[in-house]
Amino acid sequence: DDTAVCTLLCRNYEKLGGVDLLFNFRQLYATWKPAYMIAKFRTKLDKEYEDFDEYNTDIQSLEYKSSFDNEDPLTEAFRNIFIAKEFAINNVEYASKVQEIETENKKFAVKMLDLCKTSEE
Repeated sequence: DDTAVCTLLCRNYEKLGGVDLLFNFRQLYATWKPAYMIAKFRTKLDKEYEDFDEYNTDIQSLEYKSSFDNEDPLTEAFRNIFIAKEFAINNVEYASKVQEIETENKKFAVKMLDLCKTSEE
């Protein structure tokens, strides 16, 4: 994912030996969808808590084995919006598709934030 972002933003896809712009754009287009971001995060959570005993409901004993700070779907949506703006500047031919991605990620972020009841959530 990061290689594709760099390839598209830096416009260095010719230097990578046959990697074309359309392939990288399709890859990013698929991974920037909110459904993909949620599924990716859910998979990571499931792997994190494989050994969790569902019959033991002591939440305080539950600790993160790793950090999810920069990997939650909301953070990724904001990151995607920022990258999409830069991508549109460098690749004008995909401006309408990038605008669609940006709008979809903005709507997703607003919906997620609307679901929060307190600022801690």
